[in-house]
Amino acid sequence: MSAKGKITAAEARLAARNFRLRIAAVLDPPAFNSANPLLPDTADDFPNQLPKALRGTDLKIDIPPFDQGEDGRRGIVTLFWNGLAKAVTPQFTTPTTFPVEMTLPASETGSQGQYELSYVVNIVGNETSSLPLVVNIDTTPPNNNRAGEQVVLPAEVEADGITREYLDTHGKVVVTVPNTYSDAKIDDEVILMFGTSIPLAKEIGRFPRPNLIDPIQFDLLEKDIKQEGNHSLFYVLADRKGNEGPNSAYRTVPVMLTPAPTDLLPPLVPLADDDLIDYADAVQGVRVAIRAYTHWYSSDRVVVTFDGSDHAPQPIGQDGTQVTLPYALIYNGDYGIKSSRITYRIERNGKAFDEPVGRDFEVDLRMPGPDPEDPPEEVHPQLNILTVKGDKSPDNVLTEEDADQDVSATAAIYPNVGDDQYAQLYWNGVEATGVRVELDTASTEIAFTIPWEVVKDGGNGAAIPVSYLVGHTLNENVYHSGPREVDVSGIRIVLPEPAFQNLDPTFDVLNCPSLRVRNGALHAEIKVPGGDSRLAGKELTFIYQGWSDSVGSIAIPGTDHSFTYTPNDDEVRDGFTVLLPYESALRETRQAWGSIHFTVDMDDVPGAPSERHLVDVEVQRPGGLACPIPVRRES
Repeated sequence: MSAKGKITAAEARLAARNFRLRIAAVLDPPAFNSANPLLPDTADDFPNQLPKALRGTDLKIDIPPFDQGEDGRRGIVTLFWNGLAKAVTPQFTTPTTFPVEMTLPASETGSQGQYELSYVVNIVGNETSSLPLVVNIDTTPPNNNRAGEQVVLPAEVEADGITREYLDTHGKVVVTVPNTYSDAKIDDEVILMFGTSIPLAKEIGRFPRPNLIDPIQFDLLEKDIKQEGNHSLFYVLADRKGNEGPNSAYRTVPVMLTPAPTDLLPPLVPLADDDLIDYADAVQGVRVAIRAYTHWYSSDRVVVTFDGSDHAPQPIGQDGTQVTLPYALIYNGDYGIKSSRITYRIERNGKAFDEPVGRDFEVDLRMPGPDPEDPPEEVHPQLNILTVKGDKSPDNVLTEEDADQDVSATAAIYPNVGDDQYAQLYWNGVEATGVRVELDTASTEIAFTIPWEVVKDGGNGAAIPVSYLVGHTLNENVYHSGPREVDVSGIRIVLPEPAFQNLDPTFDVLNCPSLRVRNGALHAEIKVPGGDSRLAGKELTFIYQGWSDSVGSIAIPGTDHSFTYTPNDDEVRDGFTVLLPYESALRETRQAWGSIHFTVDMDDVPGAPSERHLVDVEVQRPGGLACPIPVRRES
């Protein structure tokens, strides 16, 4: 080289010669064996792409034929991956057979990138390198591994879902996948998925892309739709290397293969038949009746709406259903008076069908006295319990000593008493007529004066409930107090009086002709008059006794007899007859007196007695003979 850094002509000719020799000496690049080939090249992608299925596996590499020189020479071939030796053949002696098969280890192909595969032949120390094979490994799915946009559906399906009517008209649903996702390449594949949920979705079809111009469309057929309900529709993008991206954004598609609900009738609200829902109505829950409609389906749900607020969806049967709206929904933060409305809709597979008419009424929750409780109750804890006192007995006890005298009931006043308020007494669950007191802001207690007739009508009992309600003039809303249990035993129980039937009209006695034949035997008939409903379903014990005196004070031994009878509702209303067997005790009474009465457990009084019917008994014929059974006398 000259002093100025320039080469001489001789040096240039030598350099050119050496360059030509180097080019000529470079060997052909290695090749992938047919057992694990690279993908064919496409116009819009890097060449020599390694399929996903081969990544991370041992790969067979073929070393093509090369000039081995003289026979009998020892040699080896070294395989290089990005300039690093990865495999060496066993030593061979020329000539060797081609192709020479080598293995690229599985550990070298797991990462994305561009790699050079080459080899070096060494024969007796002389080395020659091959041209490199540039291999591309792509691990990134289409759209840069991002979820694709939602599929596009026909406008009618977008609005109404997949309906029976749509399938009958069109025969299919055309699903379009946006074809503008990033990093799209020829031979990408779009996989459409459809099912009742994302995990349960099944593959509907695959759309290969021979070009990037044609629209991506699938035909969703009725055979692909297995059941009704909301379905998820989405797709997966895959490239020709086998990389699959995430699920696209999914679209919820209602499927309704049965006809839509029709003939929806307005809701029925029985508590609002007076066009008003008051506090008592709201506390017990407002029942809404939804009637049957056309094209019912088993998965239908009904949503009842009160003043724009939805109650939870409820199942509905083919014959309709009843939905009870809770107090909280009716109250909705407003204790005042308001105009309200109940409507409903049928929900099926994510689509709603509204009943258009609804039911309008007023709600009035204005209450007297203390502030409402949460949760609300008709019995308010701030209404004090009454103390009941008779004329003679201790507090909350009434005996015979208190009979026919007024009874007092008092309680301390409640908070927020007002001039427009009143208190009404209830005795044994019944409103006591006329026992009401007017209240005002100066009231310090509630004091009732209770006529004995009210106590008497309530009957005896160890725990007769006595309470009151508080109301006001604004509306009919009331609060109830809790009950005071009063021990009442001073009420004489009056029961219907049984009476012997068929007494002799001439002598006014119970004689042989008075008896009747029943089941082949003589009986005396005893009639119990109707009108006392308390006896229904209760066991009555009838007691007969013979007496030697006309006032029934001296019993005749061996002339007692008892039996039981339980009347039903009709019998206690209309009256009923029981039978006293002649042979049991009446026969031994002979010519004396006999009585009949019954006892019953009533009003916590065990064995309360009826009045006694005492009659002259003449059941012995002249000659000391017993009563005969007459021929054809049974009736």
